[in-house]
Amino acid sequence: MNNYSAREKALYKNWCLVDEQIDMRESFCGVGTRKIKVFLNQKVKKGDKIAEILRVALELNDVNVSAKRYWGDYKRDYYSRKEDLIRDMNHLYHENGEFDYGYHCDPGRLTTHIMYYELPNGQQISFHCTLRDTTKIPLYEKEWDRLENSTYQKLERAIMAEYGNEINKKYRNLNQYHYEN
Repeated sequence: MNNYSAREKALYKNWCLVDEQIDMRESFCGVGTRKIKVFLNQKVKKGDKIAEILRVALELNDVNVSAKRYWGDYKRDYYSRKEDLIRDMNHLYHENGEFDYGYHCDPGRLTTHIMYYELPNGQQISFHCTLRDTTKIPLYEKEWDRLENSTYQKLERAIMAEYGNEINKKYRNLNQYHYEN
């Protein structure tokens, strides 16, 4: 019975994440995830490493949630993409050296590790994964912040803290139009 309850809780949690992802596509930072990704991509092209970290983190979270939404080959494809993005994040954090990141072992699950990343505003995001090689990845010395299903909100706060004025300026007319109609 306990295993059944844990499974049902996990399924419910996943569907809540999927619903949140659908909402965030429209409302993220007041303009939606697509526009924010385009905005961050423009910053990345100009060499902005913070924008690159935030862009990859946002894509990683989108892929992570999408993996929970689908079954079969689609699910495997999304989880494979998630592992690729985790490698990208690890590389970005290693190269940047400014923000804490690392892994905890996660025995007893289908995955083997939890990767933790501290965002530029100090908030922590995490993803379950299976790491094949941890030699270049530090152990994460801090504890999990215990905030479940909070990655979109944390990313939104980090992006707005770093680029909020520019986003508001760039999309102000669009936002006014959107809210007036």
